Amino acid sequence: MNISERTREIATLKVLGFTDEETNGYIYREAFILTIVSIVIGLILGVYIHGLVIDVIRENSMVLFRKIKWLSFILAALLTVIFSVVMQVVTYFKLQKIDMIESLKSVE
Repeated sequence: MNISERTREIATLKVLGFTDEETNGYIYREAFILTIVSIVIGLILGVYIHGLVIDVIRENSMVLFRKIKWLSFILAALLTVIFSVVMQVVTYFKLQKIDMIESLKSVE
């Protein structure tokens, strides 16, 4: 999600009387849904791609582990959520700085 591309939309919400909490909630809900969908798709595709990579680089003399531990799945999902939360904190301050008048005056 790119805030600079959506300043008109966010400024419109503010002009229509939405509070900062409502505007932030709108953006955060979208980011949360995208995060969850990305985690699910990434974990499913990650298992498949891991199998492909192991099959390609496997040699007779090498022993590679084909099984992925559950801790790896949990850590991958947790790191994704942490990154998403950090980005939402940064986004909060960007949303506070949007100038409604200038955003609505600009022509795309």
